[in-house]
Amino acid sequence: MAKPKRQPKRSQSSKVTVGEVGWLSVDQAFQQLLSQLGESQEASGHLDEAFRKGVATLWGRHPNGEWFPVLRDIFAGHLTIKARETPHGWHAEVAMTKSVDRFAETEWAVSASEIGTLDEDKTVPGEKRGPKEKYDWELFLARFVLKLHEEKVPASGAINFEQRAKDLRAWGRKHPEIGEENTPSQNAMRMKVAEWKERLWRKLIS
Repeated sequence: MAKPKRQPKRSQSSKVTVGEVGWLSVDQAFQQLLSQLGESQEASGHLDEAFRKGVATLWGRHPNGEWFPVLRDIFAGHLTIKARETPHGWHAEVAMTKSVDRFAETEWAVSASEIGTLDEDKTVPGEKRGPKEKYDWELFLARFVLKLHEEKVPASGAINFEQRAKDLRAWGRKHPEIGEENTPSQNAMRMKVAEWKERLWRKLIS
């Protein structure tokens, strides 16, 4: 699997960073939501739902390996976010609901900007939400699939997530029905590209 151009890496502090884009551990993301929501189960449930619906992407890495996005279908079927009380307060971690290879040795990370969006909104987009999602992801997905089809990219073919995201954003900014205001950030687009490539493209042409 092709790795993102800028993948999360562990710094000397406990925070995961990637270039100028911040990354958090799952517990750091939980603590950020907990400070706003005030209730541990609500905060862990909010984070869990975000991963299940693809609003935020969980990333994993095995020792000495590359970071990979955990597809929302995989998360929903095998993982959950579990809050637990310790002598030092509430903390959260990734837990298994079904067996996952090399789970115990996997390191987890999530984009700080995605958590920041959840923090500001305090609502996960879904069926019960009133206003529709800001970005027309279906249109961007159609463009993404069309380009891969034109280039005859094989199901297992590697692509540059960062560059594909840049190309989609450039297309969106010029599109008369999208424009600059309705074009997602580079980070958000890259996350979607990673998900689409691994979850959808492989199935479409298999």
